[in-house]
Amino acid sequence: MKYENNDREIRYVPDYDINEKTLLILPHKDIEYESKVFEPNIEYYVKRKPLELLEQSCLDNGSNLQGRIDFVRSRLGQRNKVPVLIKENQPVVASPTHSPKNPECQWIFTTHISDSKQYKNSGKNGTLVTFKDRSMIFLNIPKSQFSIMVNRAHMCHGLMRYFLK
Repeated sequence: MKYENNDREIRYVPDYDINEKTLLILPHKDIEYESKVFEPNIEYYVKRKPLELLEQSCLDNGSNLQGRIDFVRSRLGQRNKVPVLIKENQPVVASPTHSPKNPECQWIFTTHISDSKQYKNSGKNGTLVTFKDRSMIFLNIPKSQFSIMVNRAHMCHGLMRYFLK
C-alpha cells in the first residue's frame, strides 16, 4: 500500500475529526502515531487508532460505531465490510477494505474517488485508486472486491438521502 501525492503538507496531531474532506484512514505502525489520515494535500499522523477515530466521530454525530453498522446492516442486508455512515447531513461514509477487526483495515471515503483500476504492484494484484485531488493509493484488494465496496458505499449514501427527506 503506497499513497502518492508529492505536494502534501504533513501534520502530527493527537486527534482528528472525520469530515467531508477525509479521503482515507490507514493504520500506522509507530510508537506514537497509530493512524494516517489523508485530506486533499494534507497528511495527518494521529495518535489514535482508526477505529477510535471512527467511534469518536460516530459519537459526535449521535450514535456509536456499532449502532451505525447495525443500522446499515438492517437496512441494506449487508453482513460483512459494512460501510459506516458517519454524518447523515453530509456525504461522509467510511468503507472498510477488510473486516474492521482486522488491524490492516483501511477506510476509504468513496465520494472522493475519481478512478480505480486493476493494477499489479510488486508482484501483487490489487486496485490502484485515484482520488479527485489526483493522489493515488494501491490497495491489496482485487478490483472486483473494491467495486463491491464502492457500490455498498453508494447504497449507504442513497439510504442517507432517503431518511433525510
